[in-house]
Amino acid sequence: MKMERARYGAFVLLVTFLLMASGSTLAHESWLLTPEQMLEWNMKPRPEIFTKFTFVNTSLLIFSTLFFGVWLWWDQKENRLLYPGLQARLASYGDYASLVVRCSLALMLIIAAFGLNPRHGTAIFEAPTLIAPDLEIRLLDGDWLWLGWIQAFAAVTLVLGLYVRLTAVIILLVSIVGIVVFGYQMWAYAGIVAASAVYLFMEGAGTFYIRSWIPKKAEILVGWLERQPRGRAQFITRVLTGINLAYLGVEYKFFQPNLSMAFLELQNVFTFGLEHATFTFCMFLVETLAGILLILGALTRLLSVILFIAFFFIAHITGENPIGHVIVYGILSSLFINGAGCWSPKMTGIKFIDVVLGKGSPEGAS
Repeated sequence: MKMERARYGAFVLLVTFLLMASGSTLAHESWLLTPEQMLEWNMKPRPEIFTKFTFVNTSLLIFSTLFFGVWLWWDQKENRLLYPGLQARLASYGDYASLVVRCSLALMLIIAAFGLNPRHGTAIFEAPTLIAPDLEIRLLDGDWLWLGWIQAFAAVTLVLGLYVRLTAVIILLVSIVGIVVFGYQMWAYAGIVAASAVYLFMEGAGTFYIRSWIPKKAEILVGWLERQPRGRAQFITRVLTGINLAYLGVEYKFFQPNLSMAFLELQNVFTFGLEHATFTFCMFLVETLAGILLILGALTRLLSVILFIAFFFIAHITGENPIGHVIVYGILSSLFINGAGCWSPKMTGIKFIDVVLGKGSPEGAS
């Protein structure tokens, strides 16, 4: 138990470092705004709600803290009684989680490889991107168009279920290349892509796949991976997704709110009557708290349903293509099926908050 607490403590320090060390970046709103609009809004000072305590942001912070506390209390108090039959049935469909993850990842790669998600100034089919619409490959120095073909090849193998683990490694390597060539822009997507790739590397194709020949030397690794508990793969996927979501909330909504406000104003987005600055501050709180709750593994299945609805709703009111978030939908589906997961089979179902409180929970809970 002491070793597990030390590991979790080191993990929290790592998360804190990643969030605090993030520098000034080009926000992912760049595929929704023109360069001139981005320059104009970036030169404006941040709204007061992001720079000093006001009645509005203090009230929102207090409400968010209370909500966070109630959510954790509910997770500890009622989680064992929250539809245990349904949780067990969902967990029995674990093989389908890999199918959903690999198909959603494949669709995202196809969209990126053939430029099917247009951005301002770029028509459909005009330019391939790396993972996301704002990472245009043609803007890089040198010949990097092969990245588009690798994505297309990986998408085909994922759909067929052919050498899924090897394809997952390729996707991870492509993501590292993306960090090298695109810099901080890639960090907005690296965690989510890594979450999907790691899950597929550990769990394989799941179901509905083409059986393929495996070299004898690779059989040892594949056999070892197949003996790993599914909860471990889900744990890593959940944590990486939570880190990415919290990073987006802090880096893009808190430190660069003007670009989000620009999009809200220029696209005349429905904000429930809230000022654009207040609405952006609310988005910061929601993304950050959702990311932290994912990291903690508190009521993960319920949280995955709420996030699924939230992503689809935001895409609808902002006029974005809902399919652009397909990789997120795949990850959330795996969380809904498998639950929070856990790292050690000796600590079945134990999550970070359980370690802190010295408690445990049944396998697949939340």
